[in-house]
Amino acid sequence: MDFTSVVVTGNCQAGGVSAALAALLPEAKVNPVHAWDLESSADFEVANDLLSGSDLWLRMPLEANSALHPGAQSRVLDIPSLTFPAFHPDLVYAAHANGEIFRGINDYHSAIALWAWRHGVDPSEVPKLFVPEVMWRLNYDKYWEPSVANMRAEFENSDLAFGPFWQRLKRGGVFMHSVNHPRPAAIALLAKSIVTTIGAPESSWSDPIEDYLDDTLNHIVWPVYPPIGGVLGVPASYRWRNGSEVYSGIERWAEATWSRYGDAEPSDIVCSRIDDGVYDLVLSPYLDRTAARAAR
Repeated sequence: MDFTSVVVTGNCQAGGVSAALAALLPEAKVNPVHAWDLESSADFEVANDLLSGSDLWLRMPLEANSALHPGAQSRVLDIPSLTFPAFHPDLVYAAHANGEIFRGINDYHSAIALWAWRHGVDPSEVPKLFVPEVMWRLNYDKYWEPSVANMRAEFENSDLAFGPFWQRLKRGGVFMHSVNHPRPAAIALLAKSIVTTIGAPESSWSDPIEDYLDDTLNHIVWPVYPPIGGVLGVPASYRWRNGSEVYSGIERWAEATWSRYGDAEPSDIVCSRIDDGVYDLVLSPYLDRTAARAAR
């Protein structure tokens, strides 16, 4: 296993994977190329120059891959991007009707809270929707098996084996900051899966590189809600992080979220998860109860 120049192309996880590989392959130069590094023809020229001199190209699924070309001596290995919604089943994306991304505090939204905002619910009332009964009716406790199946499928579409990776990953508790931002332990295991695939000894699995990696994806931390944590047996809270800001408690976070939503027109916001009627059926009765209490 003599690789001296490695290129990792991918999403926001590429940098962390590159750092982990650099720790495992100290003799190699490892270069990450993120999706946002590939926006112009000049960007692709730079990336292809890197690839032409590389002996290993690790590529996550990217549309841009079709315009990238390995060097004559490069080995190409397809690797998965890690996504896992089970810890954060309430997390969704939304858009304006014209397709433009709709942002709040960041690109992520709570499906429950977004529904509440679209129905004119005050932030002070939002905590009343974050109760176990609501989450069970929305099947938030049933995301584990589909999440495992989807991750397995990602590995089956790559050149890495799922079993050795998953057997180690699932022992470590919460391994995601959000649905698509892995914690360092998960990134490290992905890197170990890569190096053992290309010939490193099995003992590489025991190298604790995760203890030395910078956490490049913890600028946004979505909490594991307490009802979900209880089901999965992991620590949980209602505490959100966005950059240097930490929002402790649902109401404080909802106030900040509503403020970021600003003057957006609720009817202009599209979110496939909450547009199919299920959230109306589950959450509307809670609004009715709140209105009834207010009328007393």
